[in-house]
Amino acid sequence: MNENNDYRPENEGYSNPDNLYHYNYRSQEDQGRHETPAVSKKPSFWHKAGVKITALLLACAVVGGAAGYGGAALSKSGKTTIQQSNRTAQEVTVKKVTGQALMSPAEVYASTVNSIVSINCSAVSTNIFGQRVESASSGSGFVITQDGYIVTNYHVIEDAVKDSSVSITVSFHDGSSYPATLVGGEEDNDVAVLKIEASGLQTVTLGDSDQLKVGQAVMAIGNPLGELTFSMSQGIVSCCDRAINVDGTPFNMIQVDASINPGNSGGPLFNSYGEVIGITTAKYSTSSSGTNVEGLGFAIPINDVKNIISDLIQYGYVTGKPYMGITGVT
Repeated sequence: MNENNDYRPENEGYSNPDNLYHYNYRSQEDQGRHETPAVSKKPSFWHKAGVKITALLLACAVVGGAAGYGGAALSKSGKTTIQQSNRTAQEVTVKKVTGQALMSPAEVYASTVNSIVSINCSAVSTNIFGQRVESASSGSGFVITQDGYIVTNYHVIEDAVKDSSVSITVSFHDGSSYPATLVGGEEDNDVAVLKIEASGLQTVTLGDSDQLKVGQAVMAIGNPLGELTFSMSQGIVSCCDRAINVDGTPFNMIQVDASINPGNSGGPLFNSYGEVIGITTAKYSTSSSGTNVEGLGFAIPINDVKNIISDLIQYGYVTGKPYMGITGVT
């Protein structure tokens, strides 16, 4: 800097011929000296290619954006459509069960569900601490006469047999409920009959379980877990005459792979004609077999208990069974 604050680059003596980012101010001594002019470097191939690629990418982005906008425009304009079915749902026909007409599972359910009941047994007792304790159990059943006789498993209402304070309530698909009384039970065959005060009820139609064949379709309707009321499961007959042991008692059973769970007990097992060909009774479980199992359900063949049901309705007990009479004397 001079005294007049007149800035002159040559006064700074800033001379750096290798500096590519600033002008090169030569000193006065070098002004008359000849120098070879600096040769500007040509852009490399990769520099040129990079510029072209960048331009290409920008062009693609613009075109892609336009295409996306165009697609959106097509969608908004209604030219792009989503296929939808216009099929009309087929109506399920409620049929009278005659044993002659083959029915779909939906028709079996619609034609028979009003003949099935949910059964709940409850009792209120007092424990040793003076507290009121309520106990309950549940199962399924089916109406066999229009005046209110209902068939179920003995083990479903066993508590009511042993304790008269246990009340039995049956509920229908339409939401109506009735108190029920125990007519009679046969523990050896796990069958019981209840009675409600009603008339004009829809009844089931009993079929012939002796005509069952392995592979035939079967359906169970009942009250699994005591909560999922009027549920239907479907399967096939796995074995027609399966001998199993239930709590020490031998039974001849129909083996099926339809889902049968606690609460299904006492409910009907239907064939494809809507006929009751069995009473769903038991299933193998981890606790009963010690092994994880699936698809092993069992039903009492209806032919094995028809006479028992008739006896229970008429007499309240099973006739024709042998008894041994013992009288004690001094």
